[in-house]
Amino acid sequence: MTTKTFNPLSADYQQNPYEAYKYLREQRVLFVPELNSWWVGRYEDVRGIANQPGVFSNEKFHEISLGEFDYAPEAESLVASDPPIHTRLRRLVNPAFRPARLLSLAEKIKKIIDSKIDPLVTPGHTFDFQHDFSELIPLDVIALFMNTDLSRVQDFRRWSSTMLSASQRASMTPAQHDNIRLAIRESRAYFLALIAERRKNPGDDVISDFVRAADAGDSLTDEEILSLAILLLNGGNETTAHLLGSVMAVLWDHPEQFEIIKNNPARIPDAIDEVLRYEAPVQTVFLWTMREVEVGGVTIPKDAAVIGCWGSANRDERQFKDPDTFNIDREKRGHMAFGFGPHFCLGNMLGRQEVIASLARVMERMPTLRRATTGPIEWLPSYWVRGPRTLMVTV
Repeated sequence: MTTKTFNPLSADYQQNPYEAYKYLREQRVLFVPELNSWWVGRYEDVRGIANQPGVFSNEKFHEISLGEFDYAPEAESLVASDPPIHTRLRRLVNPAFRPARLLSLAEKIKKIIDSKIDPLVTPGHTFDFQHDFSELIPLDVIALFMNTDLSRVQDFRRWSSTMLSASQRASMTPAQHDNIRLAIRESRAYFLALIAERRKNPGDDVISDFVRAADAGDSLTDEEILSLAILLLNGGNETTAHLLGSVMAVLWDHPEQFEIIKNNPARIPDAIDEVLRYEAPVQTVFLWTMREVEVGGVTIPKDAAVIGCWGSANRDERQFKDPDTFNIDREKRGHMAFGFGPHFCLGNMLGRQEVIASLARVMERMPTLRRATTGPIEWLPSYWVRGPRTLMVTV
């Protein structure tokens, strides 16, 4: 099964994939030759494959996304493993993300947000909301979560963006490949030294929690903690920044909805959840078939790449009434912006907490903030992550 009307590598698709998603849902399953992968688009099917790790495996996630640039190849990875390995890692890691820990960070996160707003609040000042605000907050919060030196945040940013660029490795130069290797060497050296220090002097932070993690005599190795630390660095960075930018872009496009939360800030979480459904920062999940399997009446062979399209599932009219309408009053439970099943996003509470706090402070401290340009938003040139590439605004 092939189609010329569904090409995730095309610029038009990446700027607005939602018409293509309608076609995908009509077909249920499509083979996309440009990516040598089977795409699944209906809510029930996407949710179903996410909850069958014995059939649809995550084990090749790093092989597909990073290739030779795996930052911790000696360790089992939380995102690139299946039960029982994933079950073990998740059991040991979960306590570090306990709600009480996240709530205890609230005031410090607010101070981080204010420190980014302070240089921007001059009336009439024009700046790029995405680059000058949204992208500056997540890594500071990750540094806070890990209790690391804030002076290294610029290194964190360079390491993260460089390692994540490995997904485009096929089109890169040898010099760019060398930059990825350098980022991996530097980040590994930093975090292994940090882990060794926390084993000697544990504190109240997530790395110390990983060091202390124990269950039925089991514990995490240094290499597993290294893998988790870099995963947290990469996973907690861009997706949160993309979500915050998307929140502002969507709310400006729906001023009547924006007025609702301006008049009642308690509705901010509802607005965030609807943006998560409407413009999910992660649009796809990469899986691999362990055996021949039928999905939506289509037979997918063993050892095939399968892409579950969360962005399409979140716009499925069979699950959400009038799904292409942004409505903060709708019933949003069940959206798949954080996935589903064993790999449901571990950091979802932290990410939501950051974005909710950021939107509240922006509304309070920059109440007249507005877009500085007209016309459509320019979105990232990607089929699997979603967020504004740039967002010029004026105070």
